[in-house]
Amino acid sequence: MKEKNKLTHEQELARRKWKKTWLPFYLVYYVANKLIIQRPFRPTVVKKDKLPRKGAAIVIYNHMSRVDHSLFQNATWPRRINILAGYVEFFRSHLHWAFKHNQVIPKKIYSNDMVSLKAMKSIIKDKKGVVCFSPEGNSSIFGNGQPIVPGTAHFLKHYGVPVYFLTIKGTYLVQNKVDNNLRKGKSECILELMFSPDDLKNLSNEEITDRIHDKLRFDDYEWNKEKHYRYEPAEGTGMAHNLSHILYRCPKCHTLFSTIDDGDIVKCNHCGLTAHMDNYYTFKVEGKEFKNITKPTDWVDLERIDVIKEIRKNKDFFREYNVVLGGIPKYEWLENYATSYPIGEGVFRVDHTGVSFKGTKDGEDYSFSLSYKEIYTLSFETDATAFDIFVNGVFHEFTPKNPQESIYLLHLVQEMHRLHVNTFKNFKWNEYMYDGLETKEEA
Repeated sequence: MKEKNKLTHEQELARRKWKKTWLPFYLVYYVANKLIIQRPFRPTVVKKDKLPRKGAAIVIYNHMSRVDHSLFQNATWPRRINILAGYVEFFRSHLHWAFKHNQVIPKKIYSNDMVSLKAMKSIIKDKKGVVCFSPEGNSSIFGNGQPIVPGTAHFLKHYGVPVYFLTIKGTYLVQNKVDNNLRKGKSECILELMFSPDDLKNLSNEEITDRIHDKLRFDDYEWNKEKHYRYEPAEGTGMAHNLSHILYRCPKCHTLFSTIDDGDIVKCNHCGLTAHMDNYYTFKVEGKEFKNITKPTDWVDLERIDVIKEIRKNKDFFREYNVVLGGIPKYEWLENYATSYPIGEGVFRVDHTGVSFKGTKDGEDYSFSLSYKEIYTLSFETDATAFDIFVNGVFHEFTPKNPQESIYLLHLVQEMHRLHVNTFKNFKWNEYMYDGLETKEEA
C-alpha cells in the first residue's frame, strides 16, 4: 500500500477505540515494572484506602518523574487502570506498542484535546473503569509540585466518581528533568481516598483546587532531608550533572546563563559563586548570605522572582532565541529515544503580547503567534533542554542552542500570563513573590 493511502500514526491514534486494559497490563506489571524498571529504586507502597473491586473511579497523583508510571499498578492492584500519557510518547519506537496494548490514553498537554476527553468518558462512563492522570499535566521540572491545569476541578465534579490521590515521593531524585540516567535510591507512594462523590457535589471548584494544591505542596529535596536516603548517579556523572540547565541565573550577581556544572558542583563563571550537592541531595551554597538556599528549588524560586520583577520594569520587554523546530513523523517512529525530528528552524520570541515563532517548517516559511489567553506554560518531555507546545492541535518542539534558555522561557511565559491573564495561577503560598507588584487582579 502506498503511503498516501495509509493512515498516518496521528490519524490511527485519533480513530482508536478505547477499552479497559487486559492481559498485557498484568504482563507489564510483573515483568517490566516489578522485575526491571523498579529495581534501582524499590518502592514502598502504602494503601491507606484501596480502590473498590468494581465501579468507576479516578486516580490523580503528583507527577515527580517519568518513572512514576511504574508505580501505579503497585498501588491500584488488582484493578486494571487506564493511564494518561503525553501525546508524543505514542510516536516513540520503544513505547508505541506497549502503550497501544495497555490502552494508555494520549493527552495533548496543556491544550483542549477532544480525543483524550472522549477516551476518558468511554472508560469512566461506559466501561465503569479507572482513569489515572496527573492534574499538573507535566512531570516535575524542579523537584516540587506545580499548579494544576485549569479546569481540573470542573472535570472531577462533572464525573462525580470517587477520586483517589497517589502521593509519590523520591522519584524525582531517581530520574529527573536534568539527568535522564536512573539513579539508585529509594521511593515511596501512598494511596488514599481524596474526594467522595458527595464531596465533589458539595465543594466548589476553588475548594477542590485548593485541596489538590495542598497535596502538591511537596518537595523531594525537602523530603529527603528527613529520610536521608543515599542516591548513586550513573557512572561518569555527578550529583549536579546538568543541574545548571535549571539553575541558569546566579543568585549573587544575577547574571543570566553564567552557570556551569561539573561533577557535584554548580558554579557561576561570572562571579565565582559555587554550590555543592552530595549523594543525599544536601545542597550547600558557599557564603553566609545564601544560607537560605538549602535546595535547588530555593534557587529556582529566586530565578522566578527575578523574572516577575524584570517583565514589570519594561513594558517593551522581549526575549528571542534561535531554535530548532521539531515535529512528529507521519509514518515512521521516533528512534533512539528522540521526542521529535528536525523539521525547521527560526526564532522563538516572548513579549508582553504573547509568544511567537518565525522561521521555516518543512522547507517553507512558517510562523505563528499565540496570546496569553491561548498559552500559559510550556511542556517538557524527557529533559529541560527542549520545550513543546501545541499550535492548532499540532505538536511543536523547540530546542534552543543554549539549553539554559528553555527554563528561562518557561518562567517568562508563565509570569507573562499571570501578569496579563492569570487563569493559571501560582500557588497561594507563593503570593509573596508578587508583594508590592502589579498583578492581574490589580490591573
